[in-house]
Parts: sequence; structure tokens; C-alpha cells
Amino acid sequence: MEQEQKQTENTIDLTQLLQICRRHIWALIIWSVGLALVGWGVANFIISPKYTSNAQILVNQKANKNDPNAAYNTQQANMQMVTTYKDIVTSHVILQDASNRLANPVRVVKKAKPAKYKTNAEGRRVLVRKAQPEVVERSGKSYSVSTSELAKSVSVNTQQQSQVFSISATADTPEKAKVEANAVARSFRDQIPNIMNINNVTIVAPATDGNQSSPNVKLFTLAGFVIGLVLSFAVVLIREMSDTTVKDDAFLTDNLGLVDLGQVSHFHVSSSFVIRKKRGTDDTIKHGAKLITVADPRSAVSEQFRTIRTNINFMAVDEEISTLAFTSANISEGKSTVTANVAITYAQAGRKTLLIDADLRRPTLHSTFNVKNNTGLTTVLTSEADAINLNDVVEESGIDNLSILTSGPIPPNPAELIGSRRMETFIELVKSHYDMVIIDLAPVLEVSDTQELASHLDGVVLVVRQGVTQKAGITRAVQMLKFAKARILGYVMNDIRAENGGYGYGYGYGYGYGYGAEKKKGLFGRKKSDDQ
Repeated sequence: MEQEQKQTENTIDLTQLLQICRRHIWALIIWSVGLALVGWGVANFIISPKYTSNAQILVNQKANKNDPNAAYNTQQANMQMVTTYKDIVTSHVILQDASNRLANPVRVVKKAKPAKYKTNAEGRRVLVRKAQPEVVERSGKSYSVSTSELAKSVSVNTQQQSQVFSISATADTPEKAKVEANAVARSFRDQIPNIMNINNVTIVAPATDGNQSSPNVKLFTLAGFVIGLVLSFAVVLIREMSDTTVKDDAFLTDNLGLVDLGQVSHFHVSSSFVIRKKRGTDDTIKHGAKLITVADPRSAVSEQFRTIRTNINFMAVDEEISTLAFTSANISEGKSTVTANVAITYAQAGRKTLLIDADLRRPTLHSTFNVKNNTGLTTVLTSEADAINLNDVVEESGIDNLSILTSGPIPPNPAELIGSRRMETFIELVKSHYDMVIIDLAPVLEVSDTQELASHLDGVVLVVRQGVTQKAGITRAVQMLKFAKARILGYVMNDIRAENGGYGYGYGYGYGYGYGAEKKKGLFGRKKSDDQ
């Protein structure tokens, strides 16, 4: 069963694949375009370009025009001989002559003429015209290209049923490619009659300045794009497959059997917002939970908190809930934000509510409501007086129907205080004075305080932060609460972002989550952890 469950967790269907692509779309685009630009840069600036030029040659034998059969047979023989010409072009004889032509490029301006004599009446030969030597001139730039180098750069392309073939030459410059192709073509034209019984060789199309043949810039750019897309997608997929955080309801409802009490979208509250302004302090801005239900009570996120309140009330059909605690598996999962905002929704509904900060290691309630923390819960629990005067420790929050009890000075033995008999007595006392008592407990896996107190309350709600809470952590937290016989009402999935496959109400995106420093994301979407 466990193996089947792990295999199911490690399986990604098409819908999840599309969600992964949507969440990391910018990473895929940036890496794909980035490597495409790298490919383009390599092709243009790093790899030396090569240029290719072609010269076309027609080789045939003159046939008897009066005999059609002979002409046809000669044509067929010429086409069959094209393959032979291909081997001859790349032979040492032709390439050596071409190499010489490249080293000493000359053009015959005037052909040589022999001396002319005539015989006079006496029978003696008389010189009529002197011999005239051949007149040549340089026809271009000389290139030192060896036979072996020509063999590597020259190739021959033939076509079926054609007497025409092309000689291709590849070089570092367009001009050199043209010169090499023409040199080989002319060498073949001049040398082939000495090799074979050929009497008609025509250079149909001399080579022109070569065109760039490599590197193929478009191909390099496309290859870079594809490689970037594949690599970035592989990295994203591996990180998603190795990500063991809770990303949706399926694990919590199907595997842990928890009830979905609601979701809270990612939101922001203005840094200038405070419940009660005091000169010389900005603790609320830096450390407190952000109270969206007060700052913007008509927002979509505030409505989500009211829905959570309603769902909790539905859980109280068979048994009344007057003492309620919120906790999480670990720190920085948003329990203090959720606790404070849900408490406010109860107060806004007209229920007399007391909000208690029982996280004696990382208290936030005093910062949230901008009050002093000189006295509080620890004052009550460490007092030796038999009677407890709530007026001495409970403060008004500045919100109608909502009172707050801060943690008080942080003690050296918080677990002993939370699990003490006096804590149970105090809970019973406040139940008689308030309609709803809501407690912000410490994370379950951090301390044992939560287990000590949770079993004495009417219900416990687990806060799960999407993409942050580990599956193993929330599983262990549920096991510990059940072992302590705590009544787990369900869970609240919070900090839901559109890029993480937002769900629930489907609105409220664009807000920022407000319980401490916002977590930043890396290029592939994994959040960098910050402390609460």
C-alpha cells in the first residue's frame, strides 16, 4: 500500500503537467530565449564562417548528327560517365594543376604564334614573320592551397539523368571559394582531353562569390531554443517531482482524512496600516500579522476568512465550540495571521471574542495590535494569587467585541506553564466571560506545548501554507494531535497563489501574504525561506 501511495504521489498527469508549465512559464521562456541567443551568438561571433561556391560543367562527346541512334547512345554514355568524372575531378592530377593555377593565377591575353617562312625562287627559306611569344597577365589574387587542402574543400555533386555536374569549393572567404571552384573547373576542362577521349567540355556556369554555408545561424538559434526549453523543463520537472510540500487538497483530504475549512489567497496589507497608533513605534508594520479583515473588510480575502468562520460553525452542529485553537506543523506557515483574522470575523459577527497568544516562544499578538507585552498569559500562569482578575491582563483590541491577551514576558519553562492545571482553570474562567475564546498555539513539531493544551479545547484547526508545508511535517503533526486526543476540526490552506494553481474562490490573487517578510522565489519558482 505504501509503495502504491508513493507511486501515485510521484505520478504527474497531463493537467498537473500543464499547471507546472503555467507556474514556471517565465523560467521556460527565459531559459529558452536565453540559450537561443547564446546559439545565435556562437554562430555569429565564435565559429568561423565558411563559404561555398559552385561551378557547373557539361561534358559530352560530339556525335554524328546524321545518325539519331548514335547521338542517343552517345548521350546515354555521357550520362553514365558523370560518376567517373566525379572521381577524376578529385584526383591528384586535377587538384595539383588547380593548386598551381591558384598559386600563379594568369590569363592568356594573346596566344603564341610560330615563325612564318616562305621559299623564294632560289629555293631558300626566308623568314616572313618572327615567332611571337604568348602574352599573359595576372588574373587575380594568388592563394597558396595544397593538393590535400583542395581535396578537403572540393566536392562534386551529380544528378541522375543529367550530363551536368557541379564542383563545390568551401573556403574561409567568399572570394577564395569562388577562385578555388573555378580553378578546379578549368583544370578539369583542360586536363580531361588528355585523360579520356573527350572533345567537348563546357563550363556552363562559372562560380561566383560564395554564400555562407556554415555555421547555419537559424539552425544554431533553433537548437539553442530547443535545448533551453528541454533543459529548463527537465529541471522544473525534477524539482516538482522532488518537491514534498503540500500543493493542493488531495493529500490532506484523501491521505490524512482532514476536513477542508477554507482557503486564504495571497494578499498584501499596506505597511502603514495599524490598529492603534502609538508615537515612536512601528512594531505592527515590522512584526505583526496583517489584518486584512480590518484594513479591507469587503475584500475577497476577508470573505474567505468569513467562510472559514462559517465552516467552523458548521462543525459545531453536534457539539458547541467555544474554545478554538489554531496551530501549524512548523513556523512561517501563517497561523498567527489566520488566527487573528478569524478572531476578528467572530467579533464582527457580534460574538464577544477573546484572542489569546499562547505561542510563548514567538509571540506576535502584541505587535499585531500594537500594545505592550509587559503582562499577559504568563502573568496569569505564574501568579500565586488564587483569584484571577481578567481586567488586569486582558486589553481592548480597538475592534468592537474583540479583547486580546498577549503572551506576557517570555518564560524559561513555557511547556510547563501551558500544560499546567492553572492553564486549564484559566480556560474555564474565560469561557464563562466570552462567547468565543480563540488561541494562537505554537507549531506542533516545534514544541510540546500544543499537545498539552489542545486536548482540553473544543477544537483545533491546522494552518497549512501551500508550497511550504511539508507533507511529512503535517502528517506528523496530525499524528501527534490525535495521540493527544485533540479534536482536529480540519485545516485552512493559506497563501494560495495563482502561479501555484490557485483554487477555492478563484479571486483575491494579487494580494500579498502578510505574516512577516514575504518569501522570494528563485528562477525555477522554489521559495527561499525566511523566518516568521
